[in-house]
Amino acid sequence: MSKINLLTLLCIVVFYCFLPGNISWLNDEPVLIWNALHWNEVNGIAKIGLFGSKAIPFGAVPTIIYQFLLLISANNLITVVILKAIFFVLIIYYSTLQICKTLNFNRNLAFIPLLSPFVFHYSRILWDNCFILPIAFLTFSLVLEQINQPTRRKLIVLFFLSTILIQIHLTSFLLIIPCAIFLLFKQSKWFIENITLTALAVLASFLINYPYFHLLINELPNEIINDQSSKLNFVASGFYYFSGWNFFETFLNEVLSSYLGLSAIIARMISILAIGFYLFYVFLQFCSNLPNKIDPLIQLSLTILIGATIIAYFGNLESFPHYLNALAPVYAVLIIYGMNLILSYHLAGIVNILYVSNMIALSLIFQIYIWQFNGNKSANFGATLSNQIAVMKEIKLSGQNPELITTVKQYQYFPYSYQTLLKILPETNPELSKEKIYVVYADSQSDDGRIIAIKKLH
Repeated sequence: MSKINLLTLLCIVVFYCFLPGNISWLNDEPVLIWNALHWNEVNGIAKIGLFGSKAIPFGAVPTIIYQFLLLISANNLITVVILKAIFFVLIIYYSTLQICKTLNFNRNLAFIPLLSPFVFHYSRILWDNCFILPIAFLTFSLVLEQINQPTRRKLIVLFFLSTILIQIHLTSFLLIIPCAIFLLFKQSKWFIENITLTALAVLASFLINYPYFHLLINELPNEIINDQSSKLNFVASGFYYFSGWNFFETFLNEVLSSYLGLSAIIARMISILAIGFYLFYVFLQFCSNLPNKIDPLIQLSLTILIGATIIAYFGNLESFPHYLNALAPVYAVLIIYGMNLILSYHLAGIVNILYVSNMIALSLIFQIYIWQFNGNKSANFGATLSNQIAVMKEIKLSGQNPELITTVKQYQYFPYSYQTLLKILPETNPELSKEKIYVVYADSQSDDGRIIAIKKLH
């Protein structure tokens, strides 16, 4: 790695770790941490993860990871955020770098996925689904290497990564199934020659996942099978991921109506135009190869996107951004492919600079707004984690079991938000509290999400 690339990577790590408390802390995050704390207290390993919004149980891997992070950080959530962000940056960069090496792309383009505001946000928040991101990039990288030069070791690692992905979130099947089908057709002769190893790997993966599959079958609600609310634009909407489109609407809609709104709109419009430019050149390359052999990357990408569309349709998946985490490496590599194709053109430098600078601007705008307004009052983001920790520390100083009364929306909707913080913070006053504590917004009239504690004697 060159010194410039090393310095760039270091700058990205610092940016991802800057103001680590400026993240959301709503429902899934505190429940995950609560469960991890529980399993650490009983010296056990989590058996199951969260139940999704449609009552589908997910695997235990994210909870187990948080168990480990809490242990090595002495239950410090801010340290957990930093460790998680560093892990995401390094794995995603390493995976994309390997992809660039395999496809003979310019290695400087390996930083591109880390510019996405979605990747930035998911790398920091303490969710479960977001762990798909680094593992999906690793998996996609290995699939491309397996296509280029199949080996038994790569196959074993691919089965291992697939097992982890399944144990993180079921949307990982959007990547796993199409990749498996593609490899089987592309390298059928190699798999026949290594049928014993393949069968053993499949059996091992099935046995590891069997307890989870058994629980899943028993717990799966019948109404999901009958739900016909699928959207055929599911996969197409994935290109939002690396343009910033729909990012603020999903997490901090207030940004668009603030003084930062115009900058955010212009930045993502430029990013969308740049992506359209890149994909146009990918399309031209695809058309130019049609009489001959189609690029294996295009073959694999089309297989994944078409397969994911079919799975999304029959699986009744909505186009939520986090449902697309498993497909993020596909979108990223297609954009990188387009960027690599135009590097020899004079216009390329201008387009690439515009794209990179505007993608960075989107994450900066996001951070600036959160820093200034402490998040928002909605159930999509709420008050920042650092603000909530500060308030709960103040409450702990009042003594044990205070009567807590709140008008804060996220605490009314998701009581685990404050309950987990009260549980994880150390006791500072052994006496029983004689106070009523009101947790309210510091400014109830504005969009500012900051909360405060007001104490009153009984």
